[in-house]
Amino acid sequence: MLTPAWYLTDGDYFGELPKVAQMDTVEAAISAIAQLFSDEGEFSPTQTAAATYMALLAAEHLNDEMTYNARRHSLIELAQLAHGLNLLLAHLTQTIQKLAEHADKRTFPGLADLPTETVKTVIDSLCAAGASGEVCAGRLKEAHLTLRSAAK
Repeated sequence: MLTPAWYLTDGDYFGELPKVAQMDTVEAAISAIAQLFSDEGEFSPTQTAAATYMALLAAEHLNDEMTYNARRHSLIELAQLAHGLNLLLAHLTQTIQKLAEHADKRTFPGLADLPTETVKTVIDSLCAAGASGEVCAGRLKEAHLTLRSAAK
């Protein structure tokens, strides 16, 4: 779950989706994904790998769609995409920041066995990535809010 932060946009992303995005096939896919990643029990490394794989597939699709079919999307859809990307980047940013915290606490098995300088480099890199993610998410927030105002 996202922690509220300055770089998050407002609004209910899922509630604002058009009805066309709630077709039976989309609902079935979302249901299957939700079942795979239910809140019951702990997540396994396999579920984490599956989530990463699905996120990569989705990102690849978005990149292809915006590369080859951008003219098919309205200003409203562009605003929704900016909103969704803001939320996605916020999740990734907070995940990166949690990785940095766990690295600093040596939570991951084997991390305590690495040289201190190696661990410090990992922590510094993750902290920098987290800070950069906040800035990027903030820019997506600005884009979303501007597009939302312009699309009215």
